[in-house]
Amino acid sequence: MRCEFRNTRHRDDGVVKLGEVEVPKVNHFRYLGSIIQNDGNIENDVTHRIQAGWKK
Repeated sequence: MRCEFRNTRHRDDGVVKLGEVEVPKVNHFRYLGSIIQNDGNIENDVTHRIQAGWKK
């Protein structure tokens, strides 16, 4: 599965800093309960939601 928000994909490999500290690059992270992946795929988020549903 893939989730795309735009027709064109622009990749910026710039550096992100908080103050003087560089934020490390990661392949995925959690944001507001969802798992965001750098490649646009949504498999990790779907898998996490299915597993969370089974735990209830």
